[in-house]
Amino acid sequence: MAKWLRQSRARSLTATGVALAVLASLLYVLWPGGSSGSGGSGDAKHEASAPHVSPARQGASAARELSALPAVSLSMVYAPAEHRSMTRANLTVTSTGQASGTLSEPVAGKSTLAWAGDQLYLKGDSAFWAQQEPLFGTDLTSTGHWVAPQKRSGYYMLDGFGVDAGSLTPASLAALVRQVTSDPEAVREDGATFQGRNAVSYTSQGWTVVLASAAPYSVLAIGGDPGGDSPVKSATWHSARRTGDAAVPAGPRTDAVPADDSDYSSYLLLEPKPATTEQAGSVPATTASAVATAVPPATSAEATSKTMGPDFTITSNSPYLCTTDPCAYSFTVTNSGDQAGAATLYLTLPQVPDQPHPLGTLQPKQSKTVSGSRPNIAPPGKTVTHTDYAWVYSAAEYGSDPKVGSRLHARNLQPDDVSVGTPLKPTVAKLLDQMTKDRPTSDTEAGSKSVDALEGADDQGELPDLGEIVDSGRLDNPQDLRTILPTTDKVENQRVLEQIAALLLADPQAHVTWSVPSTTAGAAPPADYLYTTTEQGRPAKRAVKTETVRSPAELGSQARIGAAQLNGEQPDSSAGGGQRVRSGYERVLRLDLEPFVGPLLDLATTQDLEHLLSTGQQFQQLRDSLCEANGGGPRVDRLVIVNGSGTHQWTDPSQVGARCVSGGTSPSPSPSTSTTPDSKPTCLTQRPPAGVAESSGAGWIYYAPTGSHQRATAATACLKNPLGTGTASNSNSPGMTTARNRAKALLPGVPGVLVNSCHLIPKEFGGRGIQRNLTPCWATPVNVGEMTDIQTAVRAFLNKRGTVRMTVTAQYKDTAAVIPYAFTFQITAWDSRGNPYPLAVPGGGTVQNVKGGKNLSP
Repeated sequence: MAKWLRQSRARSLTATGVALAVLASLLYVLWPGGSSGSGGSGDAKHEASAPHVSPARQGASAARELSALPAVSLSMVYAPAEHRSMTRANLTVTSTGQASGTLSEPVAGKSTLAWAGDQLYLKGDSAFWAQQEPLFGTDLTSTGHWVAPQKRSGYYMLDGFGVDAGSLTPASLAALVRQVTSDPEAVREDGATFQGRNAVSYTSQGWTVVLASAAPYSVLAIGGDPGGDSPVKSATWHSARRTGDAAVPAGPRTDAVPADDSDYSSYLLLEPKPATTEQAGSVPATTASAVATAVPPATSAEATSKTMGPDFTITSNSPYLCTTDPCAYSFTVTNSGDQAGAATLYLTLPQVPDQPHPLGTLQPKQSKTVSGSRPNIAPPGKTVTHTDYAWVYSAAEYGSDPKVGSRLHARNLQPDDVSVGTPLKPTVAKLLDQMTKDRPTSDTEAGSKSVDALEGADDQGELPDLGEIVDSGRLDNPQDLRTILPTTDKVENQRVLEQIAALLLADPQAHVTWSVPSTTAGAAPPADYLYTTTEQGRPAKRAVKTETVRSPAELGSQARIGAAQLNGEQPDSSAGGGQRVRSGYERVLRLDLEPFVGPLLDLATTQDLEHLLSTGQQFQQLRDSLCEANGGGPRVDRLVIVNGSGTHQWTDPSQVGARCVSGGTSPSPSPSTSTTPDSKPTCLTQRPPAGVAESSGAGWIYYAPTGSHQRATAATACLKNPLGTGTASNSNSPGMTTARNRAKALLPGVPGVLVNSCHLIPKEFGGRGIQRNLTPCWATPVNVGEMTDIQTAVRAFLNKRGTVRMTVTAQYKDTAAVIPYAFTFQITAWDSRGNPYPLAVPGGGTVQNVKGGKNLSP
């Protein structure tokens, strides 16, 4: 953190340490090493470094094309707050604000959606509703018909898709494009590719817009957090909890919500295309049907009273004391549910062979009685206590195999032990059976743990996916679910559950062993799951370590962690000795990108990813993680990246830029052992977290958010030749009027320009003349003088092929101040070999905003 400095001309400290300057902003991390610098005269005209066609004109052209559409077809991914599972949507939205389409959960669960008159309408299957808050599998009464949800969590505005579909009209999207591209402080990224097309992206106010780089600059993709002042509105009835403003991303690898803020932020990613005549024509018919037939969802009391299927109760009519021989018995079975169902009564009586008693189909409220006689087991003159056991098998509750019910009955378990609607009871029964059949029937603890684990899974909306797993019959260690399921409240483990369910659903040859998470530090299993399958007639064995990536900056670190675990190493050290992947299994590193990474990464094709990962400096850590540090070849056998456009796989690391050497000399070296400058941990290989920097020349620049009164706070630049091209300052930046008036009062009658709008990152170093980079300072000796002295020293070092990280922080007396009283420079340098270098900072790194003993700050 930059220190508050005394108002003295003394200069102290040589900024050689690798310090981290954290700004007084909840969501932004400012990386040290920025330099301030001169910015030029406050009266200088703005110099555009933008291309021939300005961003605003590009956006206006794109917006005109989009707003002219009578309807737009949208392919979307919505990532809810708090790590909930992503929902995919395909909607057609008309210019009048009506919409229809489908919603899909990651594995199982679909719903038709309609939107008309600010009202959401849904018609989903039971798997869809079992994944919706707040009741999940407990309330499935909305299944199979149109409902008009009311304003309560889990229904109205659906937490799984919290977007006002009526705000996704062509005109609203066009307005969003204009809003982003017309912002003079929008972060621009050139040279991107999007699904094979040359593209340019602009990021501002939490949104990223991707345009074709050539006229008419069609909108290719849009991503951001709905709500706020955006034309695209959130449709959650309660505001998402937030810790601050969303970060402003930049570029194909930097257009996302920061990872530490995504707990409380949602993210919508969409690809707009002109709707076909058929698509546009279907919207009025679908919405009309929904409006005409929709009913409100059941209230809590109504939902509790409905079973969504048959529900059988047993009444014993047998006398408590039998004094005859034989003894009579009688049991009545009643369907107390709201749907008809077939039932079979099973009886276990003394000295009577167990046998089923089919009852046929019982209508709701219908009863049938089974009666007979059995021997009296009491000796003459004696009384013997015994227990008659009775239970009802129904396929609606236990599934198609009566043996499942028999095994559960022997353990005193039943589907009703877990609070779910009848459509989910067969799933619960199979899971309880599979989770306990490795234990003797006397082990009641196994049954209790299984019930508790399934209650927790239902609270996470996981039962439909678990149903796909158990129905496959190809999870080889179902008994371990007793231990695994309590850990799926963690997002990474929930994603593994989804992956396993999807794999078993898609590949009928796959058999999976799900690794049990370790409870011991440093003893994590090397893979999240193992699976065997047959591909092209040949057996395949794979050990998969999966990592979730929620920001571009996480790609390298998550790859490093995953590769380390696959090789029996502790993720945060080079120490080995941990578990290693089983012999004969292919080491698979799977990186799952979530929408928060932004459209240019999440919608990238295989070719796009190969280009980005092979050439981007910020992906050096990912490339290094794929190779052994000291020779010996690849650290993983297969890299898999899953994003919004599909699944991308590589078995040759060189395809993503990694230079592994099989059995020979050192491959792509790790940062700690590299002798290659570009591989060492400099600011070139360690971009800011959450990707909020913009590219500039060979490096990058990060402008921190403005503070109170829109004043600039700080900026960081990673500098290496060739440098970027900056732009001139704006003479009317915040505080300039106050500064000019104060300068005239302090130095009356002094001719010439007294005050400049000074760049924090100098124009000569690529700094832009934008609000976040400009503050008032004395023209001399501050802007031209002390700041240019620092700039000259840095420039000389850069000309020797060095690399510099420079952070400049404007120091203010209090929150009301708009003129800094001082500027602090923190500089970290690396020589041409990438080794740390103690670059001396003129003046010790502190520049007082003082002229002739008079501080410009009041």
